[in-house]
Amino acid sequence: MDACPIPQPAEACAVVIFGASGDLTKRKLLPSLYNLASYHLLPVDFSIIGVARRDLSDEVMQNHMFMLLALIAMEPPTSLEGEAIRNEKVKLLKSIRRTTPEEALKNTVRGQYGEGIVGGKKVPAYREEPNVDPNSTVETYAAVKLMIENWRWAGVPFYLRCGKRMPRRTMRRVAGDRRLQHTSSSGTGIIGGLQRISELTFREDSCQ
Repeated sequence: MDACPIPQPAEACAVVIFGASGDLTKRKLLPSLYNLASYHLLPVDFSIIGVARRDLSDEVMQNHMFMLLALIAMEPPTSLEGEAIRNEKVKLLKSIRRTTPEEALKNTVRGQYGEGIVGGKKVPAYREEPNVDPNSTVETYAAVKLMIENWRWAGVPFYLRCGKRMPRRTMRRVAGDRRLQHTSSSGTGIIGGLQRISELTFREDSCQ
């Protein structure tokens, strides 16, 4: 049996992170790059270039929740090319019903986690965490009800829930009638059909 090769540092390079102020960059990308550096697997001439449209924040309803919504609810793209998929995502996001301030108060929830037990150990509330303002109003949980105004999803509410220290990740579909299109078994065309969907719920723990 051949011995496993010893990892070697990469050649001089740069990593460009689009959406560098996002939660995934903070939780996933940067820790991974740090681990590579700690094992001396990054070259000396290594650079990280971050690009973002806004400052780094603790906003809990991340862009990727809306990307998940767009990916699941979008119309079938004309091809699997990136631009075709992107165009359908954009169409879907533009179809989200605009809400009034009154509707926003009714259809959204924000909150912060309190102290509790995680893995058998007591953990502090958000405002008791190190480097957190004890009077902070930054949310660690957010939920929103969205309606999509197109022929396929008319009348179907979408619930997005995201937060830190949530017990589990879930995606739930509750039965109801909704007309969907499917590719025929021969792959030669699109046929119509009824699929029972009345509600879609996405929930994600952003700390896992």
